[in-house]
Amino acid sequence: MKDNILKMFLDRSLRYKSREVFRQRINQTKSFRTITWDSLESISGKVSCSLLSLGTEVFDNIGIFSDNKPEWIFADLGIMGVRGVTVPFYSTSSKQQLKYIVDETRMKLIFVGNQEQYEKAVWLLENTATLRYIVVFDSDFKSANENCLSWETFIDLDTRRFFEAEVRKRTADIETDDLVTIIYTSGTTGESKGAMLNHSSFMYTFRIHDERLDVRESDVSVCFL
Repeated sequence: MKDNILKMFLDRSLRYKSREVFRQRINQTKSFRTITWDSLESISGKVSCSLLSLGTEVFDNIGIFSDNKPEWIFADLGIMGVRGVTVPFYSTSSKQQLKYIVDETRMKLIFVGNQEQYEKAVWLLENTATLRYIVVFDSDFKSANENCLSWETFIDLDTRRFFEAEVRKRTADIETDDLVTIIYTSGTTGESKGAMLNHSSFMYTFRIHDERLDVRESDVSVCFL
């Protein structure tokens, strides 16, 4: 496997296993949910299998419309695992902003974080030509729409592990110039424009960080955006 983000992640998972990788504050309390490297790899692998069960093809553009939470990372790594392309949205995007990007990327599936984001995404099902599925991170989500799946239902779509072999193949086939993500501008001076970033872009940035930043295994970083 050539150098890429997913290979780096899988190497770290093999190395650190049961060590903590994320710590999430629980509902504004002083308690935290711990996520290990093993769990991160397992759940992101389930995301990859579930995406294949819904017909995701190589280089399909898949949206994430959510506030910051661990499921965002699970989805992102799972998309990489099938050689898909992550298209993130601002968590406060309007329906029309969402529609513009969904139409331009011909998006078939979008992950959303909460009920308000879900309601905007449901509107997209009826007002875009390509969107077919919505997956909702929020555990309180309720919907009778068969094209809308809860996170818990989604990650268990391939309980028989039918797609694991195909995920391994796609992961092994990742090229360093594969597109990883399309990050759209805010659009303040016109229509949003998508910045296309591949694996080599990220790997170069990681090397520069190693040279300039003294980050140690005992350090803890805070992600708040």
